[in-house]
Amino acid sequence: MPQKSDRVVLLEQFGTIIKKLILDGKEDSEDFKEIVELNDVLFRTRNLKKREPIPKTTAFFDIVWDLPDDQFRLIARMNRESFILLLKEIEFDFCFYSYGTKMQAPVWKQLLLVLNRFGCEGNGGCIKRYAIFHGVSYGTVEKYTERVIQAILRCEGKFIKWPDSDAKREISRIMAKDYGLPGAVGVIDGTPVHFFQRPGVDGENFFTRKSRYSINLQLVINSNKEIIYYYTGWPGSCYDSSVLDNSNLVQHHRQYFEPGENILADAGYAPKPYICTPYRSPAALIPENRVFNELFSSCRVGIEHVNGILKARFNSLKGIRIQIKKKQDFVKVNRWIVVTLILHNFLIKMKDPEFEEDDDDNDDDMPDLVRTNLPADEAVAADTLRARVQGHLLAWHFANNPNLGA
Repeated sequence: MPQKSDRVVLLEQFGTIIKKLILDGKEDSEDFKEIVELNDVLFRTRNLKKREPIPKTTAFFDIVWDLPDDQFRLIARMNRESFILLLKEIEFDFCFYSYGTKMQAPVWKQLLLVLNRFGCEGNGGCIKRYAIFHGVSYGTVEKYTERVIQAILRCEGKFIKWPDSDAKREISRIMAKDYGLPGAVGVIDGTPVHFFQRPGVDGENFFTRKSRYSINLQLVINSNKEIIYYYTGWPGSCYDSSVLDNSNLVQHHRQYFEPGENILADAGYAPKPYICTPYRSPAALIPENRVFNELFSSCRVGIEHVNGILKARFNSLKGIRIQIKKKQDFVKVNRWIVVTLILHNFLIKMKDPEFEEDDDDNDDDMPDLVRTNLPADEAVAADTLRARVQGHLLAWHFANNPNLGA
């Protein structure tokens, strides 16, 4: 719960005293007049104490281009070449135009500050910290962040998009060649994006079994570890399968999948005619199904890798420092998340080196809680898909490992 300022506490106390004096019929007393005058003065006073200017420095921007490559990358979360290309992508966005007499700071300064925010978690993401070390006010940090987020979001269609028919055929070809999975056009998984504190709106719904407050983020990646679909905004207490069922990917699946196409998912998802999952107990105990599950799991390791490198590069996803005081604040959180996904794809295209992964944030699903309520014909189609994928995968595996059959 937000802490009340000394000013607010005093106003409440004066209000209580004024009400009591009125009830006691003492409106004409000197005490009443004095309290009312003090209350009026306090109401018109923004701060109880004189605010001293906070020392700030501009030295950060003066030296940043002279920093060694590894230190620049630590601040910008990408190398210099990628930073310059990203700057070219957004620098002419209209949100950076000034319509008054006061000019904005150079776009590269705004971008660098915001990228640094994306890369910090916990106290490292404190707005006051950025204001002091970047030589700007607290409100300016927020303005820079909003402008950069707006500009990058307008690039979403360029960097995150569902593949067309030709692109899906190429993904399927690679999946068939490298993993023995023809028809696979992506891999899906859910990952938690944590808040740094309990949301002030429906906080209990976002509390997970890991004792954190989180949003459930669903990601679909291609064979190149690029994100081709995302779905975010649902509370972290919801299970992956339930969240996905409410997405366009499921609700309008015919717009995404052509006959024979599918995505790979773990056992936390319900199987569908276009979503292939491993076997669950007791079917998973059958020897050939157990072999299939092990091979299938190794094919899905790419999505776990993406979840890791995404949060390693953008540490803020481990604890977003946005206070949730009203429902509209969730929009800010989701915009923050989407921008990091866009940047991930941009940096994949730039072949920017990855940051070291942190595996402490895994949030494995609980397969025993998955409920499948598919109509009979769709359930048959889902089983047929898995049987077909299993046949191809096992045949590919033994063809590439002939000694296993000896």
